[in-house]
Amino acid sequence: MALIKLRRRDEVRPGRPPDDSGEEQLGFPASVIPSIAQFLGPFWDTTASSGLSSASRDFVQEAAILLRLRLDWSGDQRRAAMSLWTATYKDPQRLVALVDFALRNILVGYSPKDAGVAAGELDRHLRDAGSPWQVRSVEGFVAYFLERRVDAGTTAALAAATSVLDDDGAHLVRAWERAYGRDPDPGGAYAEAVKAVEAAARTVVTPDDPTATLEKIIDELRRDSTKWSCVFTEPTKEGQSPDEVVIAMLDLLMRNRSDQQPPTVVITQERAESTVHLALTLVQLFRCGAISRR
Repeated sequence: MALIKLRRRDEVRPGRPPDDSGEEQLGFPASVIPSIAQFLGPFWDTTASSGLSSASRDFVQEAAILLRLRLDWSGDQRRAAMSLWTATYKDPQRLVALVDFALRNILVGYSPKDAGVAAGELDRHLRDAGSPWQVRSVEGFVAYFLERRVDAGTTAALAAATSVLDDDGAHLVRAWERAYGRDPDPGGAYAEAVKAVEAAARTVVTPDDPTATLEKIIDELRRDSTKWSCVFTEPTKEGQSPDEVVIAMLDLLMRNRSDQQPPTVVITQERAESTVHLALTLVQLFRCGAISRR
């Protein structure tokens, strides 16, 4: 994805430290390890790096703290870097965490003009090796992260929906990252998906109320069906009108939240992922005028 603005993004969302539960997590195929080593090379000696933040950041030290590793600091920076590599390249969890950390802080190792090329090359190698991971970028930022790979059609739809980072697009990006990133946050993904739909629907349904919740948006749609027009004109086999179908989708999103009191819903990973896809559809419906005021 092309980066059209050169803006620093220094917020690093640290990954979850590896646990000792023995639970198997997806790592990288062995065939792509040399490519990963090549990508990480510029981070090892940040004093020689052309990255924007090399003067104030020590990648090796920060990575060691994140991964809770004791490195060999008895020699120069290169010795410590090789100690970090030795401790991570045979550990799937730690290596994924290390690459994700490097991508999120890519300006430590690469110059702005080289960052996109380096991230793109890494993604190509991961794809060619059949890796379950891919590199994602945030449009408008020099920022990347690892996410589990999904089908190309869905990622293309996400790219189109977030090409302009207004409120709904920004919430979709965060929902996607929390659902498909290296350290999933199902509850956070669901919450951001709801916010994305609210932001998109307000512009159509409650333009004079920039804080309208999903519940208020649904109530407004239900109040008078003659006020709304839909690109779909025929009812379903069960007799639901097109606008009723959209309301049902919004209602499904609202009633399955985990922030209700008392909480009655547990947001699983599967539900979070499905919710992000539902939100993507709803955002597009409101954005493109499929639902409009008569």
